[in-house]
Amino acid sequence: MKISTEMVAMSDGIQLATDVYLPGDGSYPVVMAMTPYGRQQMRPLAQPVVSRGYALVVQDVRGRYDSEGEFNPIEQERQDGPETVAWLGQQPWFDAESGIGMLGLSYLGEVALLLAARCPEVKAIIDVGAMADFWDVSHRGGALVLHHSLPWTIITSRSPQPSLRHQDWAQVYATRPLVEAASAAGHDNQRWRSWVEHEVKDAYWERWSIRADLPAVKVPILHFSGWYDICLGSTLDLYNSLSASAGQPHRLILGPWTHNGVLISKPELLGVDFGSESSSRAPERILAWFDYWLKGEANGALSEPTVQAFLTGSNRWVSGSAWPLPNSSKRRFYLGDGSLMATPPGQDLRVSFVSDPAKPIPTIGGSVWEFQVAGLDPGPADQAVLSQRPDVVVFETETLDCNLDLVGPVRCTIFGELDTETADWVCRLVDVAPDGTRRWVADGIVRAHLHSGTAAIRPVSPGKVEEYQVDLWATGHTFRPGHRLALEVSGSSFPKWSLNLHSLDGADPVVARQTIHTGPEYPSYLEVFTLEE
Repeated sequence: MKISTEMVAMSDGIQLATDVYLPGDGSYPVVMAMTPYGRQQMRPLAQPVVSRGYALVVQDVRGRYDSEGEFNPIEQERQDGPETVAWLGQQPWFDAESGIGMLGLSYLGEVALLLAARCPEVKAIIDVGAMADFWDVSHRGGALVLHHSLPWTIITSRSPQPSLRHQDWAQVYATRPLVEAASAAGHDNQRWRSWVEHEVKDAYWERWSIRADLPAVKVPILHFSGWYDICLGSTLDLYNSLSASAGQPHRLILGPWTHNGVLISKPELLGVDFGSESSSRAPERILAWFDYWLKGEANGALSEPTVQAFLTGSNRWVSGSAWPLPNSSKRRFYLGDGSLMATPPGQDLRVSFVSDPAKPIPTIGGSVWEFQVAGLDPGPADQAVLSQRPDVVVFETETLDCNLDLVGPVRCTIFGELDTETADWVCRLVDVAPDGTRRWVADGIVRAHLHSGTAAIRPVSPGKVEEYQVDLWATGHTFRPGHRLALEVSGSSFPKWSLNLHSLDGADPVVARQTIHTGPEYPSYLEVFTLEE
């Protein structure tokens, strides 16, 4: 294997550090990655990729690590990406007819899509937790994804990225005002300040979006994501958008994996064993995908089902030709007096709880970034301690007498009333085992003053009942006989999402009384997709 580092000059004179790994003399199709996280982290990929007959090209994006310039995420790649591809076209070792396969891991995936929209040399993409809008991973239901957004702005504000091991993250996340949180961590940066200040999806966030480029993406893409991935929602959005219009084959593989764990796919998370069959087989599938599209090998890469989803709970794979699976159907569970029912209650009911920002509901497991030094471990954590709190309202089914297979999107419609001008509605789907263990399955949030859209702030009228749509993204899970399906509703999950202080004027935190209405007039419900086999 031949290894070299090139400083690739952009048209404005900025040079980007680029590692090139070659099998030897000759010309080869290229597997390419453009990363803000340090190109050295991609070195473990060199041997398997190069031994397969590819040139591997890994570049530090502008302003990161050994590349010159200032890091302006995504917008800089609109110019630097095509110019890097043009440089590739001048290299004697590049087989232009075979083309380029892009490794799209998280941020790298948005860059890959951007290049595919602009460069015909890009022939195939691997999407592992990618996104079209940075807003989709920095915000959820109008709430800032605090647990990940804050450290991300810190690690991308320094090269090399600083250690995050020496901060008291509980104290840092609780910083008031929130705009000073990065400073409290010892790494003040303008990007964090801008993220906090731009609470709505305005022109600032458009610079971070490639959604307008998606219609021009006409390449085959292999998509991976996990039930515990912080980018699950954005990856599903990409798959549905591109597979419907791209005119090229797409494949979607979903399993019990975390954001950083798709390539490794450990068979166990937080004490739950998913079995050896839960492996993503990502390395072999990735190389087979590139072999098919770049080398033209008839290797059966397209013989696998269009969509494959692993069901936790029963530890098995199901598949179909689309997402949601064609053999699934919508099913509603209506909120009653502590129960989840097939039909709305016969009379109007009200269920209230008090939400105090000074005593938030702690985040335990679920779809969080792997950030152990902050006490954040993704996975199917037991939520039992939360269900005992007076500020968590619980709705449960009767004990199941047969398997209930959920696979598909999960949504919750709440008819809610507040006595403040804003609050958060957090919905958490859990699996209640006979021994009382309550495993996380999915969750979501909506911020009341932004629920009508993310482009404008609209204070809630206290005492008025409004309809809130809470997106819990999706799941693939089997509720076994003897178990119960439960929906838990609260006003926070901290530090997964930033705290709502229940006041829009920047004043001190306010205690909010939140009331769920359900019944004939206001039929609040949980909507899932159940598998019909």
